[in-house]
Amino acid sequence: MATQVAASIAILACAALGLIVWDAWRPRGLKPLLFGLALATLALAFAFWMGGIPLPRQGMLAVDRMPCALGALYLMAAALSLLVEEDAPQHPRRAESYILRLLAAVGALLTLSAQDAMLLGIGLELHAIALDRAYPGAKTSDHNARPLGMGALFFGLALLYAATGTSSLAVMGERLWVYGGPRAGMLYLGLALTLGGIGLLGGLLPPYGRNARPIAESALVAVGALGRLGLDALGALAWEWSWAFAVAAVIALVWGGLGAAWPSDLQGRLMSLSLAQRGFLLLALALLFERRGLPLLHATLFAFVLAQIILSAHLYQIAQAAAPHEAYLAGLAKRNPWLGTPLLVGLLSMGGIPGTLGYVGRLESFRMLREAGHDGLVVAWALAGVLCLYACARWVWLLVKGRSPSAPLPGTPWPLRIGLALAALGLLAFGLYPVPLLNL
Repeated sequence: MATQVAASIAILACAALGLIVWDAWRPRGLKPLLFGLALATLALAFAFWMGGIPLPRQGMLAVDRMPCALGALYLMAAALSLLVEEDAPQHPRRAESYILRLLAAVGALLTLSAQDAMLLGIGLELHAIALDRAYPGAKTSDHNARPLGMGALFFGLALLYAATGTSSLAVMGERLWVYGGPRAGMLYLGLALTLGGIGLLGGLLPPYGRNARPIAESALVAVGALGRLGLDALGALAWEWSWAFAVAAVIALVWGGLGAAWPSDLQGRLMSLSLAQRGFLLLALALLFERRGLPLLHATLFAFVLAQIILSAHLYQIAQAAAPHEAYLAGLAKRNPWLGTPLLVGLLSMGGIPGTLGYVGRLESFRMLREAGHDGLVVAWALAGVLCLYACARWVWLLVKGRSPSAPLPGTPWPLRIGLALAALGLLAFGLYPVPLLNL
């Protein structure tokens, strides 16, 4: 694994620099070619990541199975997002957006594979800034959440360094185990600020904005960073870690579930459904230190990312549809199967229907909660599951049986069709045969 990390990061960084030179040399025209080059670069980085090109071992980069699984997922998600968002109305169609997406991928891979706290923070900052600047009209975080999260993250990492005397995640973890017992307030304050900062950057913690565009990559990188910290550095604080995320999960599950079932505009309810899915992600993080906690995190994160890509594409389509929002869904599976069928699969997965990847994560989390004896979390899990299932069932009925409105549908270019189809196939394939995913 040591070889893939450095090779993929080098490919993405060199390609971004090359596109900068290309755009300066040819400032007009050939934008479709730049899109193709960005997509090909992500595919090449994925091939190197999975292939193992022989390079020297990198001391500050991790080589275990977590960066392998999450790095591969990130590169796939970035490529799918490029496909489904290429013709979205918010997309600026500028060369800078493709360059920034590649730089965001560099930051993501640095974060997911970091063995040093400072490198992890730098990777998170690069990813968040590049992704925000790639789409200046639709921020990945609301209001001041990103700068607040970044400040909390670096201040928290500095406090952790002061409390342990090292920035190496592995050495930090060893020292916390060796010098256990009563811990200074500096350590707990550093832990709270670090986890809170990462949660804010990924949109996992409140304040939750109803109008923020959901981006799967932001949550993926945040969860990967939290998992890296938990497994490598903060194992001695497993009890504090688990209950902190359990409380955040209950808030997101109840808030999102009620919002998804509450009568309101379609966009707001879809955003609330996305929030409930983030609650299941937080629940998987709370169970990270249980037996088979890492496979649960992988399954839940894969399901969230693929469904979120589908949801984001449809939020774009709803924004430009001439019909009222509820009318947009009416009979969509029949009127336009390229749009309706992937959304149908995504809703079934978010509702936890058997045969989809979302069901796999729900079932595993329920088993682990029961085995650990967390009855209160089981109640929150069940409440959110029922509310999400109710909301998704209503929308599935509209998609299949609703009456078609007279308003025309927006266009469905081939990149959008391919991206949605691949995301839906991933949800079904891993839902029907999740063994490879659970064995990562």
